Amino acid sequence: MNRMKAIYPIAYVCVAILILAGSSQNPRRELAGPQAFPGQNRAALQQQRAGEPVSENEWQDVVNWMQVHCPNQMDFYLHRLENRPLQQAAVKKRIVELYRQINAVRDDYLLKPALILHAESQDKVFGASIEFREAWQQRDHRNLPQAQQHLQEATEQLIDSEIGVRKARVQKLQNELEDMIKRKSQLVKARFDQQLKLARNPGPGPRGSGDADINPPSDADKH
Repeated sequence: MNRMKAIYPIAYVCVAILILAGSSQNPRRELAGPQAFPGQNRAALQQQRAGEPVSENEWQDVVNWMQVHCPNQMDFYLHRLENRPLQQAAVKKRIVELYRQINAVRDDYLLKPALILHAESQDKVFGASIEFREAWQQRDHRNLPQAQQHLQEATEQLIDSEIGVRKARVQKLQNELEDMIKRKSQLVKARFDQQLKLARNPGPGPRGSGDADINPPSDADKH
């Protein structure tokens, strides 16, 4: 039994890293690409991409946010990894990454709530996984069925939240499409004026070599 107790902390760390890393279907991966999409703060994205160390003020913001939205992961970091600095650093990196990714989404009433709900659902899976692992390793047959049920329910909520993120992105694109259709004439005029300006520009440009000016034909040219 002592041997089993000795491997508990290692098991916790493995579960933490795997869950915090996210699955291949993790909607948050869409925020980690090289470009910012509409509604994402570019400065925050650059900070995230550079992997800058977290300041004390930012870390406090992260802790406050995580305690509200992801209490299981925050409790795991604060109380179960106290004497494991390497594992604690790895988990902290994931936590900060999650906070920065969601915080980078600005003024988006569709996507940001869906991403927050997804983070909360991941945290529930995290907590349920720890609960099940403890019951399973301790051969706790009384609580194991309930822990398994909690894990199943949390997993279903996680899938629902992933669907919600995709629905939000689809709705966002639908809104942009409808807006584009409404403003089609304005867009055509603005793009046409831009192309005329580019075509008349004698300098180097993407549409020509830059060694010729385009002018309307003269009367002599017409004959």
